[in-house]
Amino acid sequence: MRGSGTIVAAVVGLLVLLSWRFRFIERGVYPPVDLYLYFYPIYEATYARIAHGVLPLWNPYQLCGIPWVATLQGGFFYPGHALYLLLPLHRALEASHGLHLLLVGIATAAFARRLGLGWAASVLASVLFGLRGFIPLSLPSANYLDAAAWMPVGALAVLEIVRRPSAWAVALLAAATGCSFLGGYPQPTVYMLYTWATLLPALLLHERADARRWLVAGTLCAAGVALGVLAAAIQLAPTLELIRSGRHLDLRPEVMAPFGTLSPGMLILGTAITGGPFSYGVAALALAGVALLTRRHRALAVWAIGLCVVTALLALGTQTPLFALYRLLPFLGMFRFPDRILSMTDFALAIAAAIGLDTVVGTGVAEVRRHRAAAVVGLLVVGAVVWLATHGGAGADRLLQVRLVAVAVAAMLVLTFVRAGTRPLAVGAVLVLLAVVDISLGGWTHRIAYDTKDIAALGRYEQTYRTVAAQAGPDRVWFYGDIAIQPSFAQKLATRYGLRAIDDYEPLNPLRQDEYFTFFTEGTPVIDRAPWLFAGSITTLESPPGVAPPATRRRLLDLASLRFVVVPPASVARHPEVATFLRDAGLEPRPLAEPDLALYENPNALPRAFTVHHTLPAPDTATLLAALSQPTFDPRTLSYVEGDTGLAPAPDAPRGGPAQIVDDGERVVEVDAELDQPGLVVLADAYYPGWIATVDGVPAPILPTNHLFRGVPAPAGTHRVRFEYRPWSVILGATGSAVGWVMILLLAWRGWAVHRRASDNADAVSPVVRG
Repeated sequence: MRGSGTIVAAVVGLLVLLSWRFRFIERGVYPPVDLYLYFYPIYEATYARIAHGVLPLWNPYQLCGIPWVATLQGGFFYPGHALYLLLPLHRALEASHGLHLLLVGIATAAFARRLGLGWAASVLASVLFGLRGFIPLSLPSANYLDAAAWMPVGALAVLEIVRRPSAWAVALLAAATGCSFLGGYPQPTVYMLYTWATLLPALLLHERADARRWLVAGTLCAAGVALGVLAAAIQLAPTLELIRSGRHLDLRPEVMAPFGTLSPGMLILGTAITGGPFSYGVAALALAGVALLTRRHRALAVWAIGLCVVTALLALGTQTPLFALYRLLPFLGMFRFPDRILSMTDFALAIAAAIGLDTVVGTGVAEVRRHRAAAVVGLLVVGAVVWLATHGGAGADRLLQVRLVAVAVAAMLVLTFVRAGTRPLAVGAVLVLLAVVDISLGGWTHRIAYDTKDIAALGRYEQTYRTVAAQAGPDRVWFYGDIAIQPSFAQKLATRYGLRAIDDYEPLNPLRQDEYFTFFTEGTPVIDRAPWLFAGSITTLESPPGVAPPATRRRLLDLASLRFVVVPPASVARHPEVATFLRDAGLEPRPLAEPDLALYENPNALPRAFTVHHTLPAPDTATLLAALSQPTFDPRTLSYVEGDTGLAPAPDAPRGGPAQIVDDGERVVEVDAELDQPGLVVLADAYYPGWIATVDGVPAPILPTNHLFRGVPAPAGTHRVRFEYRPWSVILGATGSAVGWVMILLLAWRGWAVHRRASDNADAVSPVVRG
């Protein structure tokens, strides 16, 4: 117990000391863009509603409407997000980040300790995994940290299942899986599952397990993961529904690695020794090499080093032939940026370095074969020198790097040939200190929004947003220009101010929106140029070579009921294509009190709700969108519908008229419409599963209309059409999660009860033994 307390105290102290720097950095090369543009606004909007007893299921303010909870990245059901209901959001973010760093540090140290490593090795593993690489870099992307923090917890559970199978260990594995999925970033969760899957046979080989133990451990681990997936069903069920409607099931290689030879994986590997936040440091790399010389943990050392090498190569993406293998592995083809697999590298190297330290400190030269250790260290010295000669900083910075690397290498050479009688405590402390010094040179330069002054930019144009929203009424608005990465114009602010926007910052979006707005800029439903993937917003008004400019397809914006466009005058001046679009699209300037922005009105915008009496079956997507793009297309004379309307062809039918929206809520929209003859009531909100409709209280089908929107057949006369969002995916997911968490709690209780009985029996026997 005394040793455990020492480890926890050391880990907590180092984490607090080194992570405190994130609070005070003013500016840097890693601005927390996603925190401002995505997480802060969506957390604020979501948890404000939950605090008032409303579960936000549908977001009508972005992208003509998207499923709210299905978008996943907000992690709306993550248990740790209860902090967002209890504290001001900027304080809750600070508390959440600190608690997750502690979870990572303590769980990693506990895992290393349970492997049989010493306290110094356990602290080293904790520091290497928790304070360098993807864990701290993910602070601006809160959902990555929420998901990845559970990797060492699950590893500890796998270790317990291998050594002493129990209900408690299965419950711990299930809880780690479920919490990671609920965190809202499935990519690190999938990498985490691969880490556990490769760790399991390494542990079984280490334990020299027989066939029965292999079967039992494999079955219990699979059961724990499956139970964790069930516990996360409240999030996964609606998300899978969204994924099925999009392009994410099997991404193209260029979509997965959009930067090609400038892959972040190459940049990360380039700073492996020193000079960046991904640096492992010479001390850690040298210790990881020494790990291969161990006998006591040979299987685990081979696993850790092997995993490091393989994942580092896979992180290079399309730059190596191994990427073809990466795409064949289950689920990995769903995610962009394969360099994020380096989270597996981070964990494996932390464990390898810890094993290396334990080998040097715990067993001395009797087990470390000197010539092999010297060869390993020598190679690292050469690598460090080559790196510093080609990539090191200039002047004093390079000199400092050379000195620190020299000190670290010299210490490693001395400690490699240290006599067996040297005190392990001193050796371990020196090596941990060297590793800490190494990673402290990483240059963490992003400031996190932990103070009100950091988030003040989000409210810079509040009055403008509210003014434009009031003018637009039920119609839509588009903020465009050199404002895409400015917190003051974060696309998610449309949700904050109740302003209906045609765009969003949402990589996981429905296919219909993807195709519709991609056709507007590209002239085809599929993006065939960087960034290769529609992420919810229109990023350029320059058309591809040989394609007519977007202004010729302005009718698509008219159909989406786009009433106003807001752009900075500076963007118009800097980008000729913006000025050309505003002119050729026929947009008219309107007065706006804010001098930094210009307001334009679209006089051709169609009402969000209208009627039509003549419909035709929709052709293929490209043909349909080309027809909808024509300036002469009139959806009130003819609309294209998917499915059976039950209406007779009526080419000579009168032109439909506007309908009145009488209730325009987030989950309910009611429309009063008058039809001269049987026809379709069209609402220019996105078609999506889960919406139901009634006409005067009688259930009616909702049909995809003009590709993106909703149409409801109605007879002649005056009617009230009600649209209501009732997604079965959320109901089924909630049921699954309730069952999953009840089972996890029952398993945990059973494991605790068994442990308690064993302790009671031991207490009852011990007096007899002593007697």
